[in-house]
Amino acid sequence: MPCPTCNDLHPRPPDPNTQRRSSRDDLTILTDDCFDSAETTGCETCKLLSEIVEYFDATHLPSVTVKQASHQGGVLQVWLLADLDEDDVLLDVFVPEGEESGHPRIGSAPGVRTVAPSSIEDECMEKLRRWVDECDEGHRNCDFKELTELPTRVINVGLDGDAPFLMETQGKREQYATLSYCWGKTPQLKTTRARLEEFKEALPEDLSLVAYEAIKICRDLGIAYLWIDALCIVQDDEEDWQREAAKMCEVYSSSYLTIAAAGAHDNEDGIFQDQYSGDVERLGLFLFRGHQIYVRVGPWQYHLGHPLGLNFDEQYADRLAEKSWLLRPEELPLVHRAWTVQERMLSRRVVYYTPEEMWWECDSWWYCECGTADEEKYPDDEDGSQYLRTMTAVQEANRGSFDWLRDPHRKVPMSLENAYHKWCTIVAMFSAGNLTYAKDKLPALSGLAHQFKTMLKDRFDFNDDYVAGMWRHNLERQLLWVVTDHVPRAKPLAPRPPDSAIPTWSWMSVTGNIHFISDERDMNFTPRFRIVDVSTEPMTADWAGMVKGGKLVLEGWVVHGVTHAADRHMRRASSVLMRIPNSSDVVPVQRDTADEMGPGPYICLYAAGMGSGEWSIREANNELGNVFFLLKPSEHVQGSYERVGMGLGLIPMMMKGLWDEAKMETIAIV
Repeated sequence: MPCPTCNDLHPRPPDPNTQRRSSRDDLTILTDDCFDSAETTGCETCKLLSEIVEYFDATHLPSVTVKQASHQGGVLQVWLLADLDEDDVLLDVFVPEGEESGHPRIGSAPGVRTVAPSSIEDECMEKLRRWVDECDEGHRNCDFKELTELPTRVINVGLDGDAPFLMETQGKREQYATLSYCWGKTPQLKTTRARLEEFKEALPEDLSLVAYEAIKICRDLGIAYLWIDALCIVQDDEEDWQREAAKMCEVYSSSYLTIAAAGAHDNEDGIFQDQYSGDVERLGLFLFRGHQIYVRVGPWQYHLGHPLGLNFDEQYADRLAEKSWLLRPEELPLVHRAWTVQERMLSRRVVYYTPEEMWWECDSWWYCECGTADEEKYPDDEDGSQYLRTMTAVQEANRGSFDWLRDPHRKVPMSLENAYHKWCTIVAMFSAGNLTYAKDKLPALSGLAHQFKTMLKDRFDFNDDYVAGMWRHNLERQLLWVVTDHVPRAKPLAPRPPDSAIPTWSWMSVTGNIHFISDERDMNFTPRFRIVDVSTEPMTADWAGMVKGGKLVLEGWVVHGVTHAADRHMRRASSVLMRIPNSSDVVPVQRDTADEMGPGPYICLYAAGMGSGEWSIREANNELGNVFFLLKPSEHVQGSYERVGMGLGLIPMMMKGLWDEAKMETIAIV
């Protein structure tokens, strides 16, 4: 006969009054009753539950709830129900695959795995090898059977035990891996013209730790070739650098596997990480009728953002809240390198080495080392679960799936307008990253630009022109960008990079987190200007690469004689007040850079508003969402202007009659 207190962990019979079981077949047991039963009746199941509650210092809790996990084989879940001002914690109760528990409700869990204390452990390599094999053999959206053309140069890792060396590939077709990592501040071994021939014989032993460990991973997986930017591009040969940087799209999208050193700040931090998930999950071992029972805090709680606030576990709760990289992807060092945005997005499959645990993502599945978050993707769902590759886009409501970008033929419902919205999301992510050299900004996004252009042609049969980080067909809306500090870890306002040839009307010309006000779905901005002409002058053969300059000609309503109200200050350093001509009134402007604002004069060009239908400039002062470009005369090109900021008069009273004397003009911006 079952124990009247714990019912041997089976759900209670239906309530005779309602003929319904408790929610989700749960079994709720009062904590005090459980302890009393274990002591007075000797119930072994109550004793096991009591030991679990004691082990996790949760004796102060009023009750526990037991239920069968819906997605983890034989895992039983014990829910520690907290008081109203605390958060609950869910424990996994299980035995490893192939073992017996001695209890009919506690089964083996083939999907549940423990996390190694360090990703250098052999068991981590075994997991990675299994992920690769499963992807090769059974994933419906992944096809790596066809050999791809190798990049211009690769590292032959020496599968036969020989020293690795740099190899000119001459169009050879074979599988290869790529490395995504942070260069950091520590000098690393690089290929130069002077050492190119030497490296073709053998790479020196003073390789960076990240390169050394990437070679080890390739050897263990049997991948003969590896591409690392510092070694496979001649770093002091500008022509070679420009040519190879333009091929980033092909390099990463054709890679057999991208190895992401996600937790490393520097090339000497290496790939392998001490993994605190193994500690945080707090594994407890209990005996039940001679069998060993495993209990841990359910990792899904920090994967999916469930807070841990129980009094008993504050140190673990704090660590999870502060360090879980999936919840705070902006904390990962790799996210802060702008180059890695396209490396992650273009790669068909990636293994992430993080301080928490190893993760895997391909076009069909994503796995985590603990097994809790293993999930098949939904390729026909635009809002699919690809949020590892997008990292910071995890904070977006739709988690921004970008599978369609690497595979333009993927059947994902999408309009042309939505495609440009996705580009704005890419820009926001890219602008959050850092670059060692400001001149690399356009090349670092070139691969994604090439892929986006291909996607437009294949999916929409549409050919668009790329102009310094923006697209001509959508340019009226993409010109409405601002530098924002309303994001986590926002960059401080910075001076415009010296000697930059990128035109000031492009977001590429500034350093900071970019936000497109026209991309806000709940604010329907209507552009109030006309683009007469736009052009950029490429510096290299890559149409998406570096430029010598650019020119934008707009026709719109213009006000002259605006001056900087130097005696009036805003609380935010990113904002300034500009004085309206012949008035003491001022209007706010969001600055593009930290460059000193001279007294003026400046001009304002009306950019957009939230009105619809027929419109005239006489309505501008009263239009909701009044947006304008703040421009100053160019010091470099006579008769032209440069952008210095964006006015955001979101409520009509902020305009103070600014547009009373506006005139229609044609303005050139450089």
